[in-house]
Amino acid sequence: MNILSYFFVTLFIWTPISFASEVGDSSINHDRPKTARPRRKTILATESPNSSVTISSKGAKRKQAPECFQAPETLKDTKNPEAEIEALFRGLNDDEVQARLVLAESLASGPKCMAGSEKNGIFQGVAWVVANRIRHPNAAYGQGRKALFKKFQFRSSFGSCDVAQRQALLCPSSIGQGWEASWNLATQAVNNTKKNANNPLQGIHHYYFGQHFDNSNTCAKWRGVKPDWAIPSAQRQADIAEIKPESNCLEFFEVK
Repeated sequence: MNILSYFFVTLFIWTPISFASEVGDSSINHDRPKTARPRRKTILATESPNSSVTISSKGAKRKQAPECFQAPETLKDTKNPEAEIEALFRGLNDDEVQARLVLAESLASGPKCMAGSEKNGIFQGVAWVVANRIRHPNAAYGQGRKALFKKFQFRSSFGSCDVAQRQALLCPSSIGQGWEASWNLATQAVNNTKKNANNPLQGIHHYYFGQHFDNSNTCAKWRGVKPDWAIPSAQRQADIAEIKPESNCLEFFEVK
């Protein structure tokens, strides 16, 4: 089994608000740290029998999983992981970055939610809120690709809590068995937001994962604690069939 050598690479929300994420201040800093750019690892189909992306190499077509990125040592202690990962992903197109974030955020809803009947709806709901952020004219959300890396916003993925899905963000296939099915749900959900003019979450830019911290050890103090914007009067029901009105896997809020 041949393994490709490493390639050098040049190479998603708490603004004043946040999702079910780690607590942080509301300052914004997109400066990239002055560290050596880490390498990313290419995983070919010969290394994993499951694959989702077709590429061409020397005239022959091969399948490969989404690329895996090696986290730099500085990511362990940084106060701005979004900026460091943004630098890592510089060589990825916007659609793939968006799909990685949708994957990681959806997984952050918790294992029970991912094993239940709402799984597909969670992917769809997360994808629509992310798309709404990207399209929002208010620079507070980051606008465009920058919205995916807005500081403190997607700490369910970028954060350092033990239940944050940073590793899935960096390497989708690392989630183990069933990663390809989850990756396909993420990419399909992103594609749906681009092709479907009927937005079931029009004007919604916030969601809350009620079970995100249920299995946490390092951040157990946030279990059951909602952000101050997640109030009943702001809650909205998504027109997504798989998401039950009484569910606490994924709740949507319209924050003014």
